[in-house]
Amino acid sequence: MIIVIKDGVAIDAQPVTFNDEKALREKLLLKIDAILSGISEDESIVAWAEEFPIGKEKIDVLAIGDTGGIYLIETKLSENPSKREIIAQVLDYSSGLWGNFKDNKDKFLEEFEKKKKKGEIPKEAVFMRNLESNLREANFSIVLAMDNFDKQNESFRNLFDFLNRFTTDNLEFLVLELEHYTANGLEILVPKIHRYEKIGSVSVQKQIWPLEKIREQLEKIENLKLKERVSLMLDFAVKNNMFYRLTKRIYPGFGIAYKGKLILAVDNIHSGDIRPYLGQDRFPSDDIRRRFIEGLKELDVLQEQEQDHPLSRNYLQQITDEKFEKLLKFLEMFKAED
Repeated sequence: MIIVIKDGVAIDAQPVTFNDEKALREKLLLKIDAILSGISEDESIVAWAEEFPIGKEKIDVLAIGDTGGIYLIETKLSENPSKREIIAQVLDYSSGLWGNFKDNKDKFLEEFEKKKKKGEIPKEAVFMRNLESNLREANFSIVLAMDNFDKQNESFRNLFDFLNRFTTDNLEFLVLELEHYTANGLEILVPKIHRYEKIGSVSVQKQIWPLEKIREQLEKIENLKLKERVSLMLDFAVKNNMFYRLTKRIYPGFGIAYKGKLILAVDNIHSGDIRPYLGQDRFPSDDIRRRFIEGLKELDVLQEQEQDHPLSRNYLQQITDEKFEKLLKFLEMFKAED
């Protein structure tokens, strides 16, 4: 129930249904920056485009954040019966966006300007680097905007929790519920972001982890040896301009980049997990990639069976001082390849 107080008088606000998806989208776009403010504490929406073309299809709304975040927004009424079709659609759009622009930031910005409805794209170098990285790595927030989430709550929550758990960390799936009311000529919009997944009985939220947040979390590590090792790796990454900000992660972590592409992540600084990224597109040559993989095998980061980005749990806690020194020297040698 929504109650509006005007001139000391309480007025019951009456719910209003959206006639169609276009009406829902129009209300969303009236104040999209404020409505989407609950998605990220570290980022604000600065520009958005409507009906952004992906081949023969069009994304309802494509929004850009002030640090380079990319938000694909599809508007759907709760009466839409086919959640399978909706999920297939947003995944198809995400794949198309990545496929068309992963190697061409300038082309993306050109197309965005053609469809832009409001806002300005930042010109700062750090924004451009982040945007380019997000396009290349498919770091997208996929937002399903609905008029009533309760009607689809259980089925969509289960589906979105599944996607957030078992798909790549680069993609985040959210539901935006937009309630609409009227009261004596006033229109009221109540946005609700549904973005939590369940791990056991605890609700957790994925976040962006900039350098400042990592340093704050570093001070909370109780294991002194782990704290020292994480600190040394972080200092190495920052000093050599190899620090890579991780996004849409539950736990604090950071990456080490080679020529701007993530190749190794301290996935969780509190446990010492590390994760290599071994995709061929991350390396300028097969020879460099091969040497990187062989080095990680010698350091027991990788087993003989190669995977794209396997997780080595508690690695920084369990290895010897000698092996940790070898890891730093290995990264130093690899940095020299740049």
